[in-house]
Amino acid sequence: MALDLFLVPSKPKPRSKSALLKVRQALFEALQATYPDTSLVGNATQGHIANFPLGALHIRPDELHWALHGVVEAAPVHALADWFADHGFDCEDPQGAGFARPLPKKRAEKGSLEDLAGGQWVALRFDRNYATALDFDFTLADGRNAVMRFLHFGSCRIPDLSPLVKAVVTEATLRSTRHDETVSVKFEGGHELLIADAVFDGVRIG
Repeated sequence: MALDLFLVPSKPKPRSKSALLKVRQALFEALQATYPDTSLVGNATQGHIANFPLGALHIRPDELHWALHGVVEAAPVHALADWFADHGFDCEDPQGAGFARPLPKKRAEKGSLEDLAGGQWVALRFDRNYATALDFDFTLADGRNAVMRFLHFGSCRIPDLSPLVKAVVTEATLRSTRHDETVSVKFEGGHELLIADAVFDGVRIG
């Protein structure tokens, strides 16, 4: 593995050179406490970390360059990247090798109403940025999270909530007309959530 990573302070970014030096110095002290064999050669703006546990850490005025050349195992790199993140430094991975911290958010995938079957309803949220938008959060049968979204709704009939605490979805269906859409989500025990006169925006999983 030939990899070049760069460590940058997590948000909020230090606004001055002196503040940057302080957060760097705190990082080096934490590094030495965790890895007692390490030591700072030079200073917080120019130098390197002696006996760095994995690869080499070069200190420059504008960057902390973590060079990994000849490293075979990925797991220790992930572990050390997590350590840096826990101590206030993100890891930039310009080669896109999967070591960036914080981890990139996974994009939600498009699902369907059928995916809700076997899952449980967990929350209802208004999205007031869209005036009459509604989001319904579900935990699916396989443990993933899903959002059923409406850009607009005319009416929403919510059943008694107490039977739904442990009830699972048995069926979710869509009925469309030329003018609007109606979605029915049925639960164990015959309970039904009904959103009518709506603009249905689909189900997103992730």
